[in-house]
Amino acid sequence: MSKLQIQTEAMQLFAQHGYEGTSMQFVAEAVGIKKQSIYTHYKNKDALFLGACEKAMEEELAEAKQVLAKIGKISDLQHYLHFMVMQYETSARAQFWARMSIYPPVHLQEQVMASVYIYLDALEQEVAHILAQNVAQLNPLVSVASATSAFLGVVDACLLELLYGGPQRVEKRLQASWEIYERGVLV
Repeated sequence: MSKLQIQTEAMQLFAQHGYEGTSMQFVAEAVGIKKQSIYTHYKNKDALFLGACEKAMEEELAEAKQVLAKIGKISDLQHYLHFMVMQYETSARAQFWARMSIYPPVHLQEQVMASVYIYLDALEQEVAHILAQNVAQLNPLVSVASATSAFLGVVDACLLELLYGGPQRVEKRLQASWEIYERGVLV
């Protein structure tokens, strides 16, 4: 059993049951190994969790950058929001990352949030770059920095609705938030 397989199963379990609801025994059973075998790769549950967070952050960020790199105009930023929803619906890794970035285990909050801030700062840079390239489309009263922060606020709203309300409810929030964002930000 590889470290990656253990990590992948653990991500799925952490996404479904949270940190507290996922035991090393639970992970071992899901992978089909003895609990002691996990300790060959991970010192303890915290190390497994933090390794999963790091991997999820790296992969989620790489995919976000890929999607954002294809966006040419501000109105296309809405595609990123739909991508985010689709990822959450289809990927245990995305569900894990979303849940843990909002609800990290209290005793690991500092370490988890360090990864979350790396992710958010990189996402902010990507969005700011798109907005700066299309500054002529921006309302002259709105700075690139403000438009970027507002977009990340829409991302946050969609993420919270995914966690609390699920994919069906998020579509309503996404459409309304995007409509107001466009009206306030674009010329």
